[in-house]
Amino acid sequence: MVIFYKNYPYAPRATLVSALGSLFALLAAVFGIILAAGSKGRIGMILGGVALLALAVFLFFYVSRKLPDKISEKDSPKNIQTKASYGRLYVNEHPDQYDYIRSVNPAFAAKFTRNEAGKIVKIK
Repeated sequence: MVIFYKNYPYAPRATLVSALGSLFALLAAVFGIILAAGSKGRIGMILGGVALLALAVFLFFYVSRKLPDKISEKDSPKNIQTKASYGRLYVNEHPDQYDYIRSVNPAFAAKFTRNEAGKIVKIK
């Protein structure tokens, strides 16, 4: 079995929500299918299986896809502007933003600098 989740490099909390949402969606789908298939015509078990399948759809499309985007919109700028490691990660991917990140992220400015080759290195 495989779960699909979105990775948010600047918002690990959003990545965790996406992964857990996908995992719980998979579990709800599997148990829903098992419950509905093994119902032997019992209406309550069939309805329980359908409810678990509906829960799986909700968990996958909302909890694993939409909710992490909202969390990332909030967490990513905060992490980039306040934490040195996220600032470095961002600057490595967006070298033109080096001066801006140094100006808004004092932790990054205190720990990292750009060397002659243009690479971000730790200040000794």
